[in-house]
Amino acid sequence: MRMKHRMESFLVRIGLRVFSCLPWPTLSVIGKYLGRLAWTLGIRRSSVRENLNIAFGKELDKPDRIARKCYECFGRTHLEYFALPRLREKGILESIEVEGREHLEAAQERGKGIILLMSHFGNWELVGLMGMHLGLDVHLLVGDLSNSRVDEQINEMRERLGLKILRRGMALRSTLKLLRENKTVLFPGDQEARYHGITVPMFGRRTLTHPGAAHFALKTGAAILMGFPIRDGSRFRFRFLPPILPEGEATKEAVIKWTAVHTAALESMVREFPEQWFWLHRRWKAAPKGEDGLPEKASLADPIREPGSAMP
Repeated sequence: MRMKHRMESFLVRIGLRVFSCLPWPTLSVIGKYLGRLAWTLGIRRSSVRENLNIAFGKELDKPDRIARKCYECFGRTHLEYFALPRLREKGILESIEVEGREHLEAAQERGKGIILLMSHFGNWELVGLMGMHLGLDVHLLVGDLSNSRVDEQINEMRERLGLKILRRGMALRSTLKLLRENKTVLFPGDQEARYHGITVPMFGRRTLTHPGAAHFALKTGAAILMGFPIRDGSRFRFRFLPPILPEGEATKEAVIKWTAVHTAALESMVREFPEQWFWLHRRWKAAPKGEDGLPEKASLADPIREPGSAMP
């Protein structure tokens, strides 16, 4: 194991032992100031500014204010992670107000499984936990981190919390089976899919996006349900959006269409709470470029095309 990976694993182990003893609000505040420090040190600052420029252009009067708030949110989420094992015993989930519970119930009533689509918004680890708290049998689809030991530590903790882990790449049949058994699969759905993505609009620009949620929904009839933990300091309220119900065969065109629909729903939440999304991730890094050097402009009305193909 590389020295860097050994150090990361050590820090996670120490964090789980030491920080887990602190109250949730205390950890959250410490995380806020660590986020501010990361902004001051310039860690990925240029990427955040680039992302905000692509998404909003001149719409934002003070983009750096949004950027700093984003760092604070990420810092809070990073340290809150260590307090997750004590969520239930402290009753934190019970205190979270749920908006749109009827949308969850509508997805459940279909009886065809639920794709719970998670975005890196607020404290995203709460999405699966809130799903379980509200009665869903949640299976979390995960990728492999480059640091295998940290990957193991994180997923061990998730399993202790009650989440069931599905490994990406080995989960095709399992996911289909679970959805057809009316179970819930939690998909991460908002980061760039550089090698296996399809291009859909986001903030009026083409971006490579994972097609898995739309594909599995079309294959099984499962509802796509999007949940967002909206942060207010160290406290949250949770919002479910109306379920997305893809219909028809799982053709290439249909997958692109419904991926664009759930990406547009994410965009609406990010526009409402821009400081709560993870702008540190380069969402448009591999997107096709237009004449202005930015990702190509696009809208839901544009003809469908494949990544890298010529403009229609």
